[in-house]
Amino acid sequence: MERFTKLLLIAWVAAALVIEARLLSGGWPQLPWLMAAGVLAAAAAASITPRAVSLVLLATYAVPVLVRLMAGGRTYAPREVVWLALLFGAMLPDLLRTSWRLPARWRGPLVAGALVVAVCSPIVVLRETDFMPGLLLGREQWHLVADLWPSLLASWIGFTTLTLVLGVLWFDWLCGQPPERFERDVVTPLAVSVCVLIAVTLYQYFVDVTFLNESVYGARGRAGGTTYDANVSGLLAALWIGGLFVRSEALGRLRAPIGIVAACGAGLAVWATASGSALATAAVVVLFTAVDAARVFTLRLRHIAVGALLLVLVAGLVLAGGETVSPVVRLQRRFVGPSGLSIRGVATVLWNREGYGPSAVAMIQAHPWTGVGVGMFHSLASSYYTEKRMQPDNAQNWPRHQLAELGVLGSAPWLLWFVLFSAYVFRLRRREPPGTLTLRGMLIAFGLVSMFSVPGQSPAVAMTFWVFANWLRIRVGPVEPVRPLSPMAWSGVGLIVALAAVTTTVAAATTLRPPVRKLNASAPYSYGLGAAGEDGFRPAAARAVSVVGVAARWMQVTVRFEPGADSSPLDLRLTVDGRSVLKGQLSSSTQLSGVIEVPPRTRRVLLEASAVRDGERTLTARLDSTPRYAIKWEFAGLRPGPGSTPER
Repeated sequence: MERFTKLLLIAWVAAALVIEARLLSGGWPQLPWLMAAGVLAAAAAASITPRAVSLVLLATYAVPVLVRLMAGGRTYAPREVVWLALLFGAMLPDLLRTSWRLPARWRGPLVAGALVVAVCSPIVVLRETDFMPGLLLGREQWHLVADLWPSLLASWIGFTTLTLVLGVLWFDWLCGQPPERFERDVVTPLAVSVCVLIAVTLYQYFVDVTFLNESVYGARGRAGGTTYDANVSGLLAALWIGGLFVRSEALGRLRAPIGIVAACGAGLAVWATASGSALATAAVVVLFTAVDAARVFTLRLRHIAVGALLLVLVAGLVLAGGETVSPVVRLQRRFVGPSGLSIRGVATVLWNREGYGPSAVAMIQAHPWTGVGVGMFHSLASSYYTEKRMQPDNAQNWPRHQLAELGVLGSAPWLLWFVLFSAYVFRLRRREPPGTLTLRGMLIAFGLVSMFSVPGQSPAVAMTFWVFANWLRIRVGPVEPVRPLSPMAWSGVGLIVALAAVTTTVAAATTLRPPVRKLNASAPYSYGLGAAGEDGFRPAAARAVSVVGVAARWMQVTVRFEPGADSSPLDLRLTVDGRSVLKGQLSSSTQLSGVIEVPPRTRRVLLEASAVRDGERTLTARLDSTPRYAIKWEFAGLRPGPGSTPER
């Protein structure tokens, strides 16, 4: 199982990258070829030298800018999959040669969590197409009417799941690197990349806030760095205040001056982004770093004087950025109400987070075991919160987001790993080497900010987190030997994955089907049906679905052959809310009609029709959007007689 599960996840990532490239190629035709060439080139380079990964990591925090320059148009996060493909290629030769190298204490939960995501995400994608593969290939030919196109949802689901699964493989790859090579080939290029991010952020702060920042953040006077996201750039700068301090030990005598300059620059970058969560993260990291620095450097009077001067200088630079918004002002606007600052008010704001908190709670209550599906919170948030229309966003709390999307079964491995890793981070040891306390502070700060946001959905942030986790593991030492999990542990992993897959499938076919979800909503939903003609008949494909508003007590449905369609007889079945209305053979010389009574207080009903020719496979029919028959439905207050027209 050690080898099999790893190869399974590698194969899943490869397939997901191919599908993602295909889904995103509409707005970027060169993407599939670019990703294929990138994976092959990175894998070939990694086969020659393990330092090839350094080139990929140098671009980590500049990926959004690079992607936009190559693809043009607006920034769209899933396009960053091109960088994930390069990272996968750089790891691939080593991943294929080895079994799991994750520490045994964390391997079970991490592998189980990754497998749950890998197995359940295709089910969720199919669910959003209503198990109609044709909707992914040609939504316009199917006359799809829905809030979001299935291909758009599929690309987002693929992007978020790739970040999760590839993150586990990335951590496994990191665990197999010798400490010297890890800091040289992984940490150093990331440090260089974040220095570029800091430099761009400071340029935006002091010179031109719209430079590489043509986004809502630039319009609001917030520096977005190289990620087009002020919150992400601010968080990365805050975390790397500690990272740059730890890595600066390689500079020898220059460590103190360069480390201080880097820390001040990163702190200014945090302020420039006006991110409250980044400011809180920076405060925690600085506290741990200061305590760690006191163990390394002997504090003298001149050091205090230099520190005071630096504080004055930084304060002056903060005031110099006149075009940007202050994070303190933003925090005051959010937390200080008419009655001032109160603990209850702060707790309410942090929990509700503009409706995303109550929306997540409603999802968990409605679907406690399965969740609403991995990657689906953004698009369904407004459906579970009726007070206002919300922009697509996360649940503003990582554990809550996991429970809302994956349910108890799917999120259990991730939450178990979170508890185990938190215990590891908080367990201090005697005589730890310098830098370990700072690394703990960075991870603790990341954990705290994850209670009020979900920064790990950004690939750059997620992969950086795994780097910090491995950095602490190496520094704390000694590195524990790799040992296989017991058959009992693997049985538990298999059971969790199987239960999650089964329950996700059941929910996808019932309560979480897109048309079923729309029965209690007001938004339209239909596919496989053309526009109604003068006689009320609509041309229908092999599979046709529509959520119909109820106008009266009795509903009559009539079906006839579509003029000009293939004259071969069709085996037809039509249901309304799962109740059979029509079932029989439809030919060019016949017309079928059925009547059904709608239950009282029913606002909308689900009409489903399917028609296949003799000997035709169901899957073939579900890929054919050509009209085969015509359908008409009418409502009446009295039960219509056979062949009659309902009286309104």
